[in-house]
Amino acid sequence: MHKVLGQHPVGHFLAVLALALLASGCTSASPGGPSGAAGRTSPSGQTAEFPDANLIVDKVVLAGGSIDVPLSFEGSSFGSIQVVSSALVTATFGGTTLDGTATTTYTAISTSVSNPSDGPVHVVNQATTDATVTVIANVGTTRHLTVTPPSSDLAQGGTANFDAVVSEATDTDGASAYLQDASGSKTPVALAKVGSGHWTGQVSPLVGGSYEIHVQTIGARVRYRTALVSVSKGNVTIDSEFTEQLLDTNGDGLANQLQLTASVTALNAGAYLMTADLVDAHGTEVSSGSSGAVSLVSGAQPVSIAFDGASIYQSGLSGPYHFVNVRLTNESNYLDTEVVAIDLGTTKAYDYHTFQH
Repeated sequence: MHKVLGQHPVGHFLAVLALALLASGCTSASPGGPSGAAGRTSPSGQTAEFPDANLIVDKVVLAGGSIDVPLSFEGSSFGSIQVVSSALVTATFGGTTLDGTATTTYTAISTSVSNPSDGPVHVVNQATTDATVTVIANVGTTRHLTVTPPSSDLAQGGTANFDAVVSEATDTDGASAYLQDASGSKTPVALAKVGSGHWTGQVSPLVGGSYEIHVQTIGARVRYRTALVSVSKGNVTIDSEFTEQLLDTNGDGLANQLQLTASVTALNAGAYLMTADLVDAHGTEVSSGSSGAVSLVSGAQPVSIAFDGASIYQSGLSGPYHFVNVRLTNESNYLDTEVVAIDLGTTKAYDYHTFQH
């Protein structure tokens, strides 16, 4: 079971970053690292759409010491390895040096390998103090674990059910899960088995902030997957009504923007960012937009998003449109969600020819 780097905020951030990238199908824990395994062919001749973690382990490496962590790639035609730590470490696998970012305060290094052979990754602690090192291995096979919450956003005090499904399942497969908050604290989550390779779970975070749902299969060919959930902090609320206005900024008779304005109430002043989507009656995306950084004062105030008229025209979809996924986040940290309104209602029945083209 994965244990995030205890008292080291930077190490925790790197581990979270690596796991977030795993959740999205990326294989590198460092910016600019190896890309995902999409489109690669597995030994069985099937296409491996994305890599899955089959090992996540934390090890304490003594100051100036080293460890070997054995890796198994299950005959995969592709593999990748990430090593993250809150200290300066180096690592090699099969004579290849892992590269990326390595400083005295954190390390995020990785490598990808074609047709990898099973063997150990050798990790050396270059620091003068003991270091906790997280090693993550990925394989590009057709056995995948997916963790699917209904939404990545959850209201404070709300409950989210999620599904965990592993492909190529057997009756002997089991699974375990836990919910982890931003500090690294973990709460076990009970899973109910729906069928072979399919489980459901439920999380109810009580405090606003960023959380991760971690799921691990139990048995042969272990798989790990993480889903991110952001819980609103309750500092901001969004009124259920909005106003709308067409803006013709160049005077040619066509609308350059559709401006939708919601009433927002903040308990405490702060800098925020509002984003939202515009969809048609069938839920097909028409456009998306952002307010840009806005400084909210304590109390109620309007916040506007101007949807691009050209993109509305290019969608070829006429209204009424739904003003959906209206989200206010902390301007300095987009993962810090204050509030989300799933659907604020519909606009007028605009013809898409009304918009700039």
